[in-house]
Amino acid sequence: MKAELQEQLLSHFPWARPISGRESLWSKYGFSIGDGWYDLIENLFSEIEVVYRVKGREVDLEIVQIKERFGVLKVYFYGGLDELYELAHKYEELSLSVCYDCGGQGQHRRIGFWWITMCDNCEDNRIASANRKLNGRE
Repeated sequence: MKAELQEQLLSHFPWARPISGRESLWSKYGFSIGDGWYDLIENLFSEIEVVYRVKGREVDLEIVQIKERFGVLKVYFYGGLDELYELAHKYEELSLSVCYDCGGQGQHRRIGFWWITMCDNCEDNRIASANRKLNGRE
């Protein structure tokens, strides 16, 4: 995800920032996902806040990692409420129909040996870019 999109999310959800002084996958790599999943993360974080607000508590979890794995959004954290694991699973399922690159309607598919969730247009663009690289034109 582009740095400016990551910063927008972290400005809106400061509790999600990496813990200062602690080296982790989260502090090192940040959001290891495509820009198209921005809305999924924004909605997940908003729902996390609602769960805590309903319980009258401040958000008290530590994000460990947010990444794509086999074409699916994966969100890992320490601590937090039990409901958060259900929310993370909900957004994993939602990611199976959202394009990783553009955020449009996507389909979970395999490109070569790689699983990804993409729309037809972004898949075509990715294949064309890979072919240009292979042919030394990029």
